[in-house]
Amino acid sequence: MGKLEEEIEACLANELDSLLSERAAIATLVHVLPTLRVKRALSTLRQTQKILIGLGKTLIGKEKTLLDSVAYLFWVEVSTNLLADMLIIMLAAKGHAFHIEPDDKYRFIRHATSIEDLESPSVSLAMKLGFLDKCGISCFNKFVDRELRNKIAHGSYEIDDKGAFFTFEKKKGELKKKQVDLLQKLDRLTIFNSSLMHKIKLAVDKTKKSQSSGGLKRRF
Repeated sequence: MGKLEEEIEACLANELDSLLSERAAIATLVHVLPTLRVKRALSTLRQTQKILIGLGKTLIGKEKTLLDSVAYLFWVEVSTNLLADMLIIMLAAKGHAFHIEPDDKYRFIRHATSIEDLESPSVSLAMKLGFLDKCGISCFNKFVDRELRNKIAHGSYEIDDKGAFFTFEKKKGELKKKQVDLLQKLDRLTIFNSSLMHKIKLAVDKTKKSQSSGGLKRRF
């Protein structure tokens, strides 16, 4: 295990072990995993991952960096968003209410009670990560660069002919260009997403195994 993996594992253990051992939170998670929202996201992740890896092997320079920028946006929007939604609903089961403003479907203020509620257009990624941070889960803000995600989404970046990646920001009224190590950012994001998903799966498997073992003991 590399240094980055160790850092992520330590952060996740410190911030999530308590939540993932809570009976109500895990029961909610077990209920959430078979939902259409989760199945759809996981299917999209599996299919797109194969395509991105395949394309990545055929591209170099500017084209490869462009693909990496698209990949970064994709992993945040699909994988990070899904993981954040799972944890928010688990926290809701413990009494941490996530407030949702009125939208086109619901003309009233409400609290999230299902993972589908978090698909509301009134709920942004910034709101989700801010809520998690307030609840003591700050690892998302550490390993997911939301500002970079926004720069890519709004086209506020440039790739030179050698494949170097730059973002733009206004400073003192002037537009400044800053080089960003996109590959390093992408590694941090994908390893974080993968590690968190694996940790969640282990917690669910452990719970199911415990329930199965308990059922056998009761029978005998």
